[in-house]
Amino acid sequence: MTMTHFSIRAGSALVALSASLLSLTATHAADLPPIYETPLFETAPELQPVEIGTGWYLRGDVGYAFKGENTVTINRRAPFSSGSEYGTLDENVENQWSAGIGAGYRFNDWLRADATAEWLANADASLNGRTPCTTYRSVDLGAGPFDRAYDDECDIAGSADLDVYNYMANAYVDLGTYVGFTPYVGAGLGVANFQTTAKANETCNGSADPDVGCLASVANINYGSPTGETTVNFDDSTWQLSYSLMAGLGYNVSKNLTLDVGYRYLSVPEYKAFGIKNDDGFDIHQIRAGVRYSLW
Repeated sequence: MTMTHFSIRAGSALVALSASLLSLTATHAADLPPIYETPLFETAPELQPVEIGTGWYLRGDVGYAFKGENTVTINRRAPFSSGSEYGTLDENVENQWSAGIGAGYRFNDWLRADATAEWLANADASLNGRTPCTTYRSVDLGAGPFDRAYDDECDIAGSADLDVYNYMANAYVDLGTYVGFTPYVGAGLGVANFQTTAKANETCNGSADPDVGCLASVANINYGSPTGETTVNFDDSTWQLSYSLMAGLGYNVSKNLTLDVGYRYLSVPEYKAFGIKNDDGFDIHQIRAGVRYSLW
């Protein structure tokens, strides 16, 4: 064998050995796990916007009492003169307008609740009349004049004012929406605030008769001059339980705005006004209209 043949055979063997090693390396490399089991970069999750205030709403309403039962009454008497009635204020809760505002929250498509404050009723009255009082005449019995007391009547004039406010927490069940209309029923529980004032003055010798005297002080009688005295100066605020039952219909004008028309029965089982307690209370039947504006 010549040197040339040996070199060719050695070269062929070397080439075959190299090919075998490369094939074996590739086979083992295919069996090895990847260097990184997870990709270096992942797609970031999409951020969802948070709706601030979803579910909250504002409302405003007006109402008209087409029927009322019982009245709020003042029948005041001057405290120093028994039987001296000087005025009566009868506040019929029927045919009264009311107005209110509120804020609420919708929990789901069926349930919502709100808190409301409203001006419910008011009345003003002037109080006029006459009341028994004492006047004086100067009498001369020979030993000199002295003041003789006479039973008389004096003028009474004054005014009275009544304002009723109502504060309630209400819950409603919406009964589904049909072509934009949503019927509902509801109930409320709260307190009614009665703010009452009354002021009256008694005037002696209002005609300024020069022969008539009025007691201005313990030791002084004014003849010929009108003399006034405040007999009542009343200012009071009382809180009473109230509750209501409601039914109505809402109409979706837009995504945010709803028109609301409904009926409400409101009851105040008892109340105290002008210092007088009324155990019968009063009831009101109202037609109400308003708007609700959703804050989203």
